[in-house]
Amino acid sequence: MNREVRNALRTTLRQKFPRSRGQLLPALHFLQHEYGHLPNWAMEVVGWHLGIPSSEVYGAATSYTELRIQKPGEHVIRVCTGLSCWLNGGRQLMAETQAALANDSTNGNVTLEETPCAYMCGVAPVVEVDGVWRGRAAVAQVSAIIEEVSS
Repeated sequence: MNREVRNALRTTLRQKFPRSRGQLLPALHFLQHEYGHLPNWAMEVVGWHLGIPSSEVYGAATSYTELRIQKPGEHVIRVCTGLSCWLNGGRQLMAETQAALANDSTNGNVTLEETPCAYMCGVAPVVEVDGVWRGRAAVAQVSAIIEEVSS
């Protein structure tokens, strides 16, 4: 990224986040909100600002499923693969969604992600489509979900 953009981010970080290791996650959440994901150059700037090695910043960023290293597609589908969802059909739901997206020529704008637990075990399995959670999701609904986000 060019120098002006990096400097603007440095200025923003100085204004919003004290130079403390404890500010790493809030700063990463801020970046994700600003850019939709965590660009490598921006994580480097955060590391510089907080005095944390880039490897630790990257390690923290990849430890949380809600933080994205890659830029997501226009639409995001997240399937819970926690134990309750897994035992109630989440594995099949994930597999069917992957297969459906592989066969859909418009899927370049759809990102499929696993989330380890959505904490909605009472209505398992669950799927999130563009930020909206749906309980008791079924494999039979996958084609309708793909059609919904592809239109």
